[in-house]
Amino acid sequence: MSEYVPLLEVDEERGLLCSSPLGGAELEESYRSWQQQQQQQQQQQQHRQGSGTHARRHHSEIRWEEAASILPTTTEDQLHHAQSGASYDPLSALDADAFAGPSQRHLDLWEPSQHAPLMPTDKYRDFDTIDWVRDNLRSQLQREKIDRRRKTLYNRFYIQFYRVQAWLFVFLIAVVTGLTAGLIDRGVEWLGDSRYGYCSSSYWMGRALCCQSTPPNEVCHDWRDWATIFGMTDASVLSIFFVNYVVFVLLAVLYVGTASWLVVSLAPWAAGSGIPEVKCILGGFVINRFASVPTLLVKCVGVVLTVSGGLIAGKQGPLVHISCCVCSMFSGFFKKFHKNEAKLREILSASAAVGVSVAFGAPIGGVLFSLESVSYYFPLKTMWRAFFAATIAALALQSTNPFHTGKLVEFQTSYNHTWRYFELPFFLLLGVIGGILGALYIQLNTRVCEYRRRSWIYRYPVGETIFMAALTALVIYINPLLATNSVSSLVASLFSTCDIFSPEAQPLCDLSQAWPNIRDLLLACVSMFCLLVFTYGLRVPTGLFVPSLAIGACVGRMIGISLALLYEHTPTSAFFDECTNDQFCISPGVYALIGGAAMLGGMTRLTLSLTVIIFELTGQVDYILPIMLTVLTSKLVADFLSKFGIYDAHVELNGYPYLQRVDRSFSAKARDVMSTESLFVIEAGGNTFGDLYETLHRTSFSGFPVVTSESAGILVGYIARAELIAALQHASRSDYTTLDTPCVFTGDELRRAKDVSDTVIDLRQWMDTSPTQIQKRTPLNVAYSLLKSMGLRRLMVIRRGRLVGVITKKDVIRFVRGQQEEKQ
Repeated sequence: MSEYVPLLEVDEERGLLCSSPLGGAELEESYRSWQQQQQQQQQQQQHRQGSGTHARRHHSEIRWEEAASILPTTTEDQLHHAQSGASYDPLSALDADAFAGPSQRHLDLWEPSQHAPLMPTDKYRDFDTIDWVRDNLRSQLQREKIDRRRKTLYNRFYIQFYRVQAWLFVFLIAVVTGLTAGLIDRGVEWLGDSRYGYCSSSYWMGRALCCQSTPPNEVCHDWRDWATIFGMTDASVLSIFFVNYVVFVLLAVLYVGTASWLVVSLAPWAAGSGIPEVKCILGGFVINRFASVPTLLVKCVGVVLTVSGGLIAGKQGPLVHISCCVCSMFSGFFKKFHKNEAKLREILSASAAVGVSVAFGAPIGGVLFSLESVSYYFPLKTMWRAFFAATIAALALQSTNPFHTGKLVEFQTSYNHTWRYFELPFFLLLGVIGGILGALYIQLNTRVCEYRRRSWIYRYPVGETIFMAALTALVIYINPLLATNSVSSLVASLFSTCDIFSPEAQPLCDLSQAWPNIRDLLLACVSMFCLLVFTYGLRVPTGLFVPSLAIGACVGRMIGISLALLYEHTPTSAFFDECTNDQFCISPGVYALIGGAAMLGGMTRLTLSLTVIIFELTGQVDYILPIMLTVLTSKLVADFLSKFGIYDAHVELNGYPYLQRVDRSFSAKARDVMSTESLFVIEAGGNTFGDLYETLHRTSFSGFPVVTSESAGILVGYIARAELIAALQHASRSDYTTLDTPCVFTGDELRRAKDVSDTVIDLRQWMDTSPTQIQKRTPLNVAYSLLKSMGLRRLMVIRRGRLVGVITKKDVIRFVRGQQEEKQ
């Protein structure tokens, strides 16, 4: 992302402050000559001794001859592989197939190249995990360095800018995301209506805006369907229906097929909602192209085409990904965050809140969603920034008037009465149904995605998407509720109350048609549920917030209509004593609202944030308590039936290195999890510039443990690859540096080196002298808690001070998933 910024400011006389490329032409030529000499010496020694290699390089403190006795599970091939210098780190990255797209990603063994690029960069490798402690320390030291500047007018201004640039950053994200969301809403409305026809008075108007001045019960003459456009005004009803049906299906296939082609060809990471990936990135995982500018453009265009094409998908989830892409796009203007991955993730947490804020018009719910669902590290300052950004984003969205009503939310309702105690059992029933359906959906969807990945279907993502678009269009056009409504408009219709709509204006409120309405609701519910199982996971931008609300709202509306019908026939029953002289005792719209919250809670396992989002979405203060009880019930039932919510399930499905919440204890110890076959260390003394240069070229590890000697193996510190590169870069600038110049990591070795050489490279201040250490008998739960709560990248495993292994996040994740597979 940028040039290297030193971790520590080192004294020029004692240390090495680097800012230039490594060496020059003379040093490179000298290095190649030295490397040839080393190879010749190795060949001569191998010829004399018959086997083995005794080149001057650094082995682990574990002798390779003793490794088999220390590690009984290590194979001879692995020992030979490690001894040869081509060490590999289990789960250190994703395999090369991951670039083909999100659905193909999985954890695998990755073998670094023997000639890894030696570059002065502070950018993490793709599919790596960040070092929270190191990045936070660098940020603190950088801030202290800026505060120590001379108090000139320019420096005073720069210091103030450095302190407020986080607020400027989130303000810019909020404004751009809010305006982008408004354009997406307008695009979805216009393209979605174009499947039915167009406005003759203004081609760029949607149906709602075109017929805004037409009374509800009259025909809108400005809006023309496709049969009328083709001159079939005198044709039969069946012919008109057939023509409109065919055009509807063809346009749906065209829109969705185009979106899929864009994703597959230009930006594979634009598929899906992006929330599982955002969750992993905020947990410290690095996906360099996930938030790129091409991904942003394809995501915006793709979500418009996908939702307009009629797939059972929503635009709310992808807006979270879009806001994070905007954050990444503008991060280059703020070096404080551009050069520090840990600090950038604080802004990404605020960006996630912005995405939910513009998706639902719910600023407070967006902040709580980021805190509850996706954020890994959420300090108090991040909460204030997120709240500020979510508010600004909501204002920016409202300025675009996306729904032509002057309102920020799409599903705002007005219930003229509060809930009654006899309704609580039905609310809880909806919670149980929502939990069951949510858990069932997660199981079915993950199995479909697993089968899709293993089968031949995966080789034809665009064809699969086109097939689903055609199937969805064929199904929804013949459904009375889905034929003339998008998923969002269907939710708004289901949430509406019968207090202000006549039976002619709102057919669902006509109790004389109760059973036909229940039949249509059941068909719509089953259709959307089945289609959503196969849709979420396609190679197009898709979300499931609104579709899950629609499914739950259909269930709730059916129960509400049934109770209203029961009250109409038995108004004097003791069960309805609280409904005395109340014509609208039972409002089916309330049950649709509660059912939608229950279904969404069962899928996502959200609680507090979901309650606030529903409240902000509908403006119903009186129904907060029933919503809370329903959401809690839904979560309890869903947790009992399945372990993860939909986003966590897809994190596991894709094999991302994310430390999930673990509710059970492990009997395993640190020694059962630690990596040893890939352990590659550097001795504190006896190294030369050429040795370290060779180590960096031959391996691609992110860092190296430093031990006293091969025989003792006492851990003295850890040096990151970036710090070692920076040190050698600066040393190469000196006229006194040669390939045989000693490099030391401890004071004792420095004194010894000074006795034999006039020039010594001191690397002590580049090394972490206190890496987190645990004993080999430490319980795995302790190691798990340290990695998750402290944001550590690795743990050094020691026995009596001697390094015996290293535990990384991916080691723990691989072990835990292996235990889960054995249990299943």
